[in-house]
Amino acid sequence: MSRPPRRGINTGCLEGRRILVATGGGSISIYRVPDIIREMRREGGAKVKVAMGGKASQALISHEVFRWASGNDVITEVSGRLEHISDVEGSDALVLMPASFDTIGKCANGIADEVQPLMFSNAVGSGVPVLFVPAMHQGMFRSPALRRNTDILRSMGALFVEPVVEEGKAKLAGPAEVIDAVARALAGQRGGGRYLVVSGRGGEEVIDQ
Repeated sequence: MSRPPRRGINTGCLEGRRILVATGGGSISIYRVPDIIREMRREGGAKVKVAMGGKASQALISHEVFRWASGNDVITEVSGRLEHISDVEGSDALVLMPASFDTIGKCANGIADEVQPLMFSNAVGSGVPVLFVPAMHQGMFRSPALRRNTDILRSMGALFVEPVVEEGKAKLAGPAEVIDAVARALAGQRGGGRYLVVSGRGGEEVIDQ
């Protein structure tokens, strides 16, 4: 018996697409990222690779968890293989998740001293779609500095998956919202064709095409 699709997720919308997820230790929300990656693969159909940023992220969660979630070896440092070039340019989209206040600021201001902003710097210059999935304290999310930096990033073509603001925090968006945002970005990049992107809490209906 086949497993029914998760509610709100457009099944197969990322079929065959190569998604590079760059994650860092600036937010405790990193613990939710493996589940989102699993849904990208199981429901979206994506091929996912993960890059972890330094000791901070690895202190919060093991790279083995991301290897299990993605089904691929995890990039834990940028080496002589130049992963920020080869793996970024070999991907259909780069997703920075969670994107902390610090990460967003570094990307907006050209500071590429960690895995996430380093990969962003090449992606945005190489035409690879970039999506930020923010997570941080509510006060930081409302900061004028963050608004300025997100405006800069949007002017570069970056997209944002809005967080869920509750309990004094801007919490990481759920799997459906992340997957739909990536699908929407890639559909726009392809041009032509017909694409269905479902967002929010819509129900499942049979669609005759």
